[in-house]
Amino acid sequence: MVGGEETSCPCYPAVVGARGWIIVSLAVATLLTYSGIRNHDFVNYDDRYYVQQNPMLVDPLSSASLARALRPHHSNWIPVNAISLQLDAAIAGFTAPAFLFHNLLLHTGAAVLLFLAFARMTGAPWPSAFVAGVFALHPLHVESVAWVSERKDVLAGFFWMLTLVAYAAYAEKKTLGRYAIVCIGTALGLLSKPTVITLPAVLLLLDVWPLARVFDARDRRRALLEKLPLFALALAAGAVTFVVQSESHSMLFAEQLSASVRFANAVDAIFAYLADSIWPSNLSAFYPYTAERLSAGRAISGGLLLAAISVGCVAMLRRRPWFAVGWAWFLTTLLPTLGIVQVGLQARADRYMYIPLTGLAVAVAFGVSEVVADRPRARTAAAAAAVAVLLAFAVGSTRQVDHWRSSLALFEHAAAVTQNNFYAHNGIAGVHLEAGRLPSAEHHYRESIRMDAGWAQPWAGLANVELAKGDLDAAASHYRRALAIDADHPVSNLQLGVVLLERGDARAALVHLERARLRGPESPELSGALGVATARLGDADAAAPHLEAALARRPELEAAAVELAWIRATSDAAALADAEDALRLARELVARTRTDRAPLLDVLAAALAATGRFDEALATASRGETLARKRGNAELAQAIDTRRARYARGLRALPPYGEPT
Repeated sequence: MVGGEETSCPCYPAVVGARGWIIVSLAVATLLTYSGIRNHDFVNYDDRYYVQQNPMLVDPLSSASLARALRPHHSNWIPVNAISLQLDAAIAGFTAPAFLFHNLLLHTGAAVLLFLAFARMTGAPWPSAFVAGVFALHPLHVESVAWVSERKDVLAGFFWMLTLVAYAAYAEKKTLGRYAIVCIGTALGLLSKPTVITLPAVLLLLDVWPLARVFDARDRRRALLEKLPLFALALAAGAVTFVVQSESHSMLFAEQLSASVRFANAVDAIFAYLADSIWPSNLSAFYPYTAERLSAGRAISGGLLLAAISVGCVAMLRRRPWFAVGWAWFLTTLLPTLGIVQVGLQARADRYMYIPLTGLAVAVAFGVSEVVADRPRARTAAAAAAVAVLLAFAVGSTRQVDHWRSSLALFEHAAAVTQNNFYAHNGIAGVHLEAGRLPSAEHHYRESIRMDAGWAQPWAGLANVELAKGDLDAAASHYRRALAIDADHPVSNLQLGVVLLERGDARAALVHLERARLRGPESPELSGALGVATARLGDADAAAPHLEAALARRPELEAAAVELAWIRATSDAAALADAEDALRLARELVARTRTDRAPLLDVLAAALAATGRFDEALATASRGETLARKRGNAELAQAIDTRRARYARGLRALPPYGEPT
């Protein structure tokens, strides 16, 4: 049905072969455009949280991991996405290209499904092919495909398009089974990414055109009633998302923005998306707020222009409904991500156009199709222009894919194509810090602070630089500066807790570590630090689970292994004591170091004594005491000497921290 009236298309059976070629061409073009992902790495932009350090991927598809997948993670509740990542980890392992190839397959499948849906609903395969081609090849969609963490986007997009196909079939023949598939597709989409909440509204738009199901009162009532269960699913998903993101403090930045600023940014973002849809250049992984562009006059004039466009589209609803439907699709699907309810620091993001861009493509494709319908030469010119546009998009996407090959390439490009991009400089600094290039890291952290001194993250990064230099005082000062901006900042609380542990203040450290646990996911480093702090306060029962959790995911965490070995070697509690495990831990600790270290020899001696190897314990303790005295650590030397006396009498070491205090 096109233009709001029943249409028959006697030529449709004849284009089945053409449809096959269109599908093959779509798939091949998409796979070739994104072929560069085979050389990509994870990027330090959420990949660490969603994949690399994600506890639910440690033992993928186990009952414990599946249970974790059903719980919120990293400010989202998207269990289908979590299970999808688990499947990748179980089947292909932890390589970025493996995850990205799955992203690409989902994106390719979504493009094909989009074509099938519109070709079926409109009976017009060639405009539908252009719509699907824009979806498949536009550079604005690279972020969703070439970024491992955006699995949720391509997964939600796949289920969105699958639901469109199912709805097209249901509109032709209304059966309970077909309706159930529509509901299931919607639910799976919502459990992949909550932005699918707008899908029921888009189905209503499709009832207007091309399905023409709402032009009498009875049909309108039926179409609306059909959507009520879908709107209920969307409302429930939206409510859960709001609660999860509020509890995870993802909306803190919104508290700094007035409603007028958020509205002005939303209007500005819409026009930026329109411009990028037509001429996608200087695309960035992060767009910072630009306050100087967010004037009230600019927002009001922009809002009036958007209203005028909307009125014009509605005025043409009867004669040219594709304009109204395409424009409404664009605005409706964009609404949840416009920042009216702000989540995160970005002013806008390319990934937010993953679904909305299709609305614009629909308006253009079917608008041009109408103009050239009865003009053969114009049809030929339009087809050539469409191919040229899609080819240009494919070339642009190929270049954009390359920017996602590594963290450094990604953030350097973002810094180059935007102004005052504090987030990009923070990302560049993080790459240099991990590589040990401390001067470069410090420079970019200070650049990030210069651009936005009110963001805690670069202060924490600057503290990490000082920590790498060995200056605990300077590091603590910068962590405290970060916490003055955001008292619950998880990284700063964790790292300040570690610094305080180094200084021997376990009680103060525990305060900051508990704050870190409230805000962020419990990483192995946080679990280990919590265990160390609790152990040093004498509470072995509380410490052991933290230490075990840390070492299960990160066996090389030395401080955690030392504390757990002490607990296993010295505890009287049957649930905690395990002399053989203590000896294993201690021997692994010593084996990892190329030179003898007194604290590690001390715990090895205690473990040997716990297993009854007192002669070996005496010899090991003597080596440890000698090393401690050579290094000027008289306190440790005295403690080892006291324990050595017990070994000489056939006694194991006592717990080093006594009872809980």
